[in-house]
Amino acid sequence: MRSFSMLTGILAFYFLATGALSTIADDTPGAIDIGSRRELFVDDFLIDRIEGLRREQQTPIDRGKVFGFEQPWEGDYCNYVHIFKDTDRWRMYYRGARAEFEIGETGSSNICLAESVDGLKWTKPNLGLYEFHGTTDNNVTYLGDGTPNWYCFKDDNPAEPAERRYKAIGKLNLSFGGPLGVMTSPDGIHWQWWKKEPVITGGPLDTLHVVRWDPARKMYLAFLRNWVPRTTGFGVPPEIDAPPSEYNTWYHPVKDRVRSIVLCTSTDFLNWSRQQWLVYDENLPIEHLYTNAATPYFRAPHIYVGFPMRYVPERSVIAGWANSGENQHPRSIGCSDAVFMSSRDGLHWNRGAEGFARPGLDQQNWTDRNMMIAPGVVQTGPGEMSLYYVAHYGHEDCHLRRLGLRLDGFFAIHAGFPGGQLVTRPLVFDGNRLVINYSTSAVGDVRVAIEDADGHPIPGYTLSDAHELVGDNIQQVVSWTGGADVSPLAGTPVRLRFVMADSDLYSFRFMTPKTDSP
Repeated sequence: MRSFSMLTGILAFYFLATGALSTIADDTPGAIDIGSRRELFVDDFLIDRIEGLRREQQTPIDRGKVFGFEQPWEGDYCNYVHIFKDTDRWRMYYRGARAEFEIGETGSSNICLAESVDGLKWTKPNLGLYEFHGTTDNNVTYLGDGTPNWYCFKDDNPAEPAERRYKAIGKLNLSFGGPLGVMTSPDGIHWQWWKKEPVITGGPLDTLHVVRWDPARKMYLAFLRNWVPRTTGFGVPPEIDAPPSEYNTWYHPVKDRVRSIVLCTSTDFLNWSRQQWLVYDENLPIEHLYTNAATPYFRAPHIYVGFPMRYVPERSVIAGWANSGENQHPRSIGCSDAVFMSSRDGLHWNRGAEGFARPGLDQQNWTDRNMMIAPGVVQTGPGEMSLYYVAHYGHEDCHLRRLGLRLDGFFAIHAGFPGGQLVTRPLVFDGNRLVINYSTSAVGDVRVAIEDADGHPIPGYTLSDAHELVGDNIQQVVSWTGGADVSPLAGTPVRLRFVMADSDLYSFRFMTPKTDSP
């Protein structure tokens, strides 16, 4: 290990002496005030220069089946799962649908509730609210218009009264397409229409939309779906003026149109702005993004993460699946995976081109509309977070599964052999400790220097002062020969220099341990 560490020291000296760093940002902006918030490497926003390292998307691990959809009010077309933390428990809502395509028939779909205190074991409470096939012994929390694409959340807007603490959006009928109305609830269980008339219009509006209160912007953000032409792309504004008669004909798509994501905003949840396309890297291909799953990451809520289901309707993998069997709908074609995207403002997104969650070896996940990840990231262990998705959609054994990831581990700055380094843009921070989430091999290491805004070493915080960090820790305090206190540098623009070998770096944060939670 000492010889490997010596090599990284030689590399660090070489980088400092020669300036052999590739530059990501052509024009370094003024210092970025990060305060004491946790920063992840889901994008290049904080990176100024990097050499010998790469920003690498991580792969979630399938943790197995969570529960099945065997009840009469659930079924093989259950989907549109979404999750949020509610005081001492997690709440999961999902669409129950055994006969989803019996459009217009009450009971063809409904909204079910499951709860968990740890994200691992989920229970389905007997709510006794709605009769289904002669019994009210079920976990149905809502049945009626709007259920095919119903989405709810707990509203953190402090101006809202208690009776509207929980909000939902859904279509005004039981058909595929249609404008959206809004519902409210005082407890997340008993629901009523707040405005059963159009508040959001335009486009098919048929999928699981995501809506939430953004405390930083003091407004509601709605992530919806519309059609984008392949030929003209995102240069053409979304079509939002289609007459209601066309809502039920959207599913006869023109060949050059694909599904994509739009954003609209509101300050009161009733009056919404015009839709606008999310902004991506213009070099990315235009692909079908069926859902979006956009949500603030709970350990760094200034960063939105999303897991769009990327649908490939023209590619069928399982022979004989399309149009086969009495339970299959004629549109049951294609395959899908999930990709990753992130944003710092809700409008401009970094979207990956590589698959984030693949169907894998399970052949029944290679049929249409699988790998649809639910909005909501749940911490399920000291170092683990989890995502959830419906597997075997359209099959008799349709069920919910869990994916596991390291905390903060959507992306990592990865160092192979012999290693390299990363230098941040100038940052201003609050706190007296720097902590990192990192992992090394037995011979790898990470060292951190703090430099001034011009990249000059700061005495006491240089690479030669830095203690070598070896191991695997979600929250490792960084230290130097003089200790770990960084408070003398708080409020002053500084750069961080990470010198790494055979290791991964997931996040960093300046904090005051006595006052800030991990």
